[in-house]
Amino acid sequence: HYTMLEKRFLTNLNQKEAEAVRRAPVASSVRKRLAGYDVHIEPLVVSADSDFVGKHLSDLPIRSESGANIIKISRGTRNIIIPSARELIYPADTILAVGTSAQIGKLKAMMAQSSEIGGSPREDKEFDVVSTTLNEASYLCGKVLKDTNMRESHCMVISVLRSDEFITNPRPDFRFEAGDVVWIAGEKDSCKWFV
Repeated sequence: HYTMLEKRFLTNLNQKEAEAVRRAPVASSVRKRLAGYDVHIEPLVVSADSDFVGKHLSDLPIRSESGANIIKISRGTRNIIIPSARELIYPADTILAVGTSAQIGKLKAMMAQSSEIGGSPREDKEFDVVSTTLNEASYLCGKVLKDTNMRESHCMVISVLRSDEFITNPRPDFRFEAGDVVWIAGEKDSCKWFV
């Protein structure tokens, strides 16, 4: 009974290793060759709010500060093997780093720190949805939506009621008129200014 269990265990183990080699031949090959040495391959996911996002590999001090190297970037279904220094980093990229335990640890710390803003989560300004009825003196009256620069102020028009017509998400060429009831969403202070 013991022999049968041992054979089954070894068969399952061999199948698992074969599957790992089939799925990730480069990583498996490197792991096998470097077994017993302090060299590791670690996949790391770039968070959407990381300072790494939008930068070229050459702009990041990965090698100089951590000592680790990036040997592959996985982006969706695309794999970039041995990326060039001009390769850009995108949110949710999985970077495959190679280095010692200490180097990988430093790179993980760098990536974690690159996602922090002053050591604490970002402080959100209060969000609000406000409505106002435009009169002749209103800032928006007579203006075309695309010329209002509302997005730069972190707000947007979500709806307009004109007579008995209700317009959701008006087009950029929409012109505001006196009597329009306008709903604005965004940062509370900016919304108040437009109202």
